[in-house]
Amino acid sequence: MPWPELVLKYRHTVIALLVALIILGIQARFQIPVQLFPDTDPPTVTVITEYPGMASIDVDSDLTKILEEELTSIDGVVRISSTSQAGLSVVRVEFQYGISSALAAVDVQSAVGRIRRDLPTEIGEPRILEFSTSDKPIITLALRAEDLSLDQVRLTADNEVRERLERVPGVAAIDVFGGHRPELHVAVLPHKLDAVNVTMDRVNQVLREWNLSAPGGRVLQGDMESVVRFDAPISSPEDARRLVLKADGSQRVRLGDVALVSLEPGEQRSAYSFNNESAIAVQVIKRTEANTVEVARMVREAVEELQNDFPDLEMILADDDSDFTRLVISDMTRTVILAIILTVLIVFLFLANLRQAFIIALSIPASFLTTFALMQAAGLDMNMVTMSALILSIGLLVDDGIVILENMHRHIAELDKTPFQAATQGVSEVLRASLGGTLTTLGVLIPLMFLGGFIGKMFGPLSMTIAFALCSSFFMSITLIPLLGAYLLKPKGAHKKAFWFKVFFEKGLNGFKQYYLAGLQASLKRPKTTVFTALLLLFAGIGMLRLVGSEMMPRFDSGNFRVLVDMAPGMPLEKTTSAAGSVEALLMGKDYTRTVGTLAGHEAGARAMGGRGAMGVNQAEITVNLIPRTKRKESQWEIMDEVRVLLEKIPGVVLSVPREMGGTARSGTSAPIIVRVSGQEPAELDRIAENLLEHLQNIPGITDLYKNWGLDTPEIQVHIDHERASELGLTGAGIATAVHQAMDGHTVTRFRQGTRRDLDVVVRYAESERTFLEDLENISLNSLFGRIPLREVADLEFRVGPRIMTRDNSQRTLEIHGYHFGRPLSEVVAEVRGRLKEYESPNGYQVRLVGEQEDFSEARSRMMRALMLSAMAVYLVLVVQFGSFKHPLTIMSTIPLQFIGVGAALLLAGKYVSMPALLGIILLIGIVVNNAIILLDLARSRIQSGLSPDQAVLEAVDIRFRPIMMTGLSTIAGMAPLAMETAVGAERFSPIATVIIGGVITATVLTLIVVPTLFATMEKTGP
Repeated sequence: MPWPELVLKYRHTVIALLVALIILGIQARFQIPVQLFPDTDPPTVTVITEYPGMASIDVDSDLTKILEEELTSIDGVVRISSTSQAGLSVVRVEFQYGISSALAAVDVQSAVGRIRRDLPTEIGEPRILEFSTSDKPIITLALRAEDLSLDQVRLTADNEVRERLERVPGVAAIDVFGGHRPELHVAVLPHKLDAVNVTMDRVNQVLREWNLSAPGGRVLQGDMESVVRFDAPISSPEDARRLVLKADGSQRVRLGDVALVSLEPGEQRSAYSFNNESAIAVQVIKRTEANTVEVARMVREAVEELQNDFPDLEMILADDDSDFTRLVISDMTRTVILAIILTVLIVFLFLANLRQAFIIALSIPASFLTTFALMQAAGLDMNMVTMSALILSIGLLVDDGIVILENMHRHIAELDKTPFQAATQGVSEVLRASLGGTLTTLGVLIPLMFLGGFIGKMFGPLSMTIAFALCSSFFMSITLIPLLGAYLLKPKGAHKKAFWFKVFFEKGLNGFKQYYLAGLQASLKRPKTTVFTALLLLFAGIGMLRLVGSEMMPRFDSGNFRVLVDMAPGMPLEKTTSAAGSVEALLMGKDYTRTVGTLAGHEAGARAMGGRGAMGVNQAEITVNLIPRTKRKESQWEIMDEVRVLLEKIPGVVLSVPREMGGTARSGTSAPIIVRVSGQEPAELDRIAENLLEHLQNIPGITDLYKNWGLDTPEIQVHIDHERASELGLTGAGIATAVHQAMDGHTVTRFRQGTRRDLDVVVRYAESERTFLEDLENISLNSLFGRIPLREVADLEFRVGPRIMTRDNSQRTLEIHGYHFGRPLSEVVAEVRGRLKEYESPNGYQVRLVGEQEDFSEARSRMMRALMLSAMAVYLVLVVQFGSFKHPLTIMSTIPLQFIGVGAALLLAGKYVSMPALLGIILLIGIVVNNAIILLDLARSRIQSGLSPDQAVLEAVDIRFRPIMMTGLSTIAGMAPLAMETAVGAERFSPIATVIIGGVITATVLTLIVVPTLFATMEKTGP
């Protein structure tokens, strides 16, 4: 029994099935997780190790290098990158896609454990994190209060706020930033230490040993067993002052005699301001696998609870990544609705029948809801990629339905069939061709699901979503449409008066068809001229593609950008915050600004560090949130230029680089243009990079060229007289430890705070004793012959060194980062390559261009493989459908013809060839062959009935002209809102729609001329 008859015979079962699918789709729509982009980041594990007091170059050689060498041996490692800076090593280990980050973290932990004995004894315990420290926090809270100091706000943030937010599922870490963190400060007075002959080591020892909490075993008291414990912690500054450092008979030297002991704010090395007012930042970092929107929702609920518990504290959502995500999904949902309306209007224009338009209009949401159910079953998210796929699929959703409904209408209007007969015979007549068209499109999509790598993670969900939509559409077209048509369509003669515009439209459409048929007749008489003209147009289209240039991913106005600000090295934190404050004040006076937040310096123990490591006190990062682009006149890039110009006028600013959100396609790629210099000596790396910076200047379209590090940080090199130090019984390590403890201090023990987090007990010289260079020279060393100053055994040399040192895959590197604007990345990169070829690097040093162009090359090769596989899949499906090796080639001639429209569309729209554009070209393979299949399937049947090839194709075009034009225009209408970028964020994937619209226009026109001509010519030449 044919399928349409089966549907009508068991209509109750079919209706029950359709209702079940719709219910599943409705619940899936509200249960599918929502986020901005698919999870494209590879599994990354970060090792953070503190190495107190050590310079960046020493951290690099003595710690980071050893870690990297061991971590390289782990299976599945793709890339290891690191930053080393004063007192801190950060090693990021990137694994292959598909490896669990939790298992990867276990492997990293094991590798670090194997070499723990080989690492310097002075380091802190390495911390293993299941995310990259360059990951941006998903939420930043700004905390402040009118009646409380920032120090008091900081205490609440460090304790109650942190503890509550850490319990939120999906939260990986909480960083608290800004203000002064309280500490029990032991400010030693060195002259008093010398007077009583007590060393710094003795001070540290007493604090550790008398901050007592220790076991004493067990003891029986009768039949009861008691635990013996020593619990006499330091509970106040007064307790610490009373500690005895030295007892000589009746004489007692107490800590308070030689040091100032107080509970006070620690040294401020970080600051945060929100909307140009000082505040405390609480940053929420999510786990890699967690859903951004869901975690953000639970964090906001927790913040509401905290706000109720602390009414005096103002808690502001300064930065919330989920806001933009919700805005994008909301805008794209409206775009979907608009696309549906436009598509239904096109259908209604052609049909001029409310019942038929209603049938098509009903099939679209039914197909969508079935798609949602399939997406949930496949574990897909609702994100910018899958929403773009849904918009793209709208035009495709109605293709099968239009062909089937139009054929049913033809059977009723022209062949005088009843609606039930039309539903069975009309559907059966085109069922095979519709199935072939759907299968060819699926054949194109399947290779895209297995692209692999970053591009597979990005576009796999898109192709899967479109595949689900196509399957849903085909199912609805062969079940719901014939079912509704059998009951809703009226027999011939039963129709009421036609709509007023139908006569005009039909007249215009028939006139257009006659021109087509006349053109086809002329083409059939001169097939060589037709083919030659098509080839000329094809070469012109390819030429236009070469003209437009290329880039990895289109830029989009997210309304969110960051500005990297560097003051001159050595500048204090106050100067940095003052410069950033000038920018904040300017931006807060603008109508387009929502919020501005500034992070300056680095908070010890923080996990989120951005892409350039822990910032120094001379560095800041300004985050600017704008109102949506649809509500402002200025573009994001115009505002970024304004900020850049302002910062360049501020004295002391040496670097100001605005970076847009999503400025690079991959989060692991720091900038679109990266010139990486590899070698050993930092001075030579810096010299080469400086030369390259000059060499690359004035390239049109390139902006913000800068080095990621350089020899620019003031250092004082201590040169120890080895002979003299040995005579006095001193060692180099001992001298370095003494100097570090005196100047920078270190945490000796913990100061208990009951239910709150313990504070540090920090010991160092008093501030008045460690301010000037002379204070450094006068640091007391405990020698065999008494206490002597540092100047007796060492000379001091002022010089500059690197703030950070970077490595990539075990090679020491220095990178030049750059951005582009107003010119395709491919053209900028071509000029950069040309200039790099002119530069000769010294022996042992390599200069290599990486960045987004490298990512693009890898992604493009994967896309080209997918293109070839898609074309092969289409051909094989057509061979099966037509039972011929010849006719599939005729149908596939529509594929190269699409390039005529693709190049013109990109050129007219001012867009570049990008990964979305390439994806659109691949999708077009499945789209443009559908009309050819429907056309030639009918032409073959007419030839089998006895018509000549010319007569057969003329009749096929006459009959199929209407549905082909209808499907082409409905596809264009469905994709127009995405191409016109009506939704915020649509710029990123609009090239897909632009390419498909251009390709469909060209293919629709040429399918009715070139393809029939080729088919008739090949039929005449025989098998």
